[in-house]
Amino acid sequence: MPKNHTDLIDELTKRVEANTLTIESLSTSHNLSTRNTEAGIADLKAMVKEIQTILNKQGERTATLESKCVTLEKHTDRTWQVWLALGAAIVALLVAFLKK
Repeated sequence: MPKNHTDLIDELTKRVEANTLTIESLSTSHNLSTRNTEAGIADLKAMVKEIQTILNKQGERTATLESKCVTLEKHTDRTWQVWLALGAAIVALLVAFLKK
């Protein structure tokens, strides 16, 4: 317990100085933490943008492949129809040839 007002003032001054240092330390720590968080958010935004670009490219590739698949399916159907018609024609010729 302080003996007089001067001692009380000195004690309170020391406590204020200690609290001021603590506040400055916490403020510096908070600022550093905030900067790190902001940098992390910026990195995440860049990653999201990169992923969106990749997904857009993959979407375009998928559309191109689907178009090619449709074209191949049509070509396969036509080829099968040609072979089927050719087979039917050969059978018809054989039947006609054997009837004579």
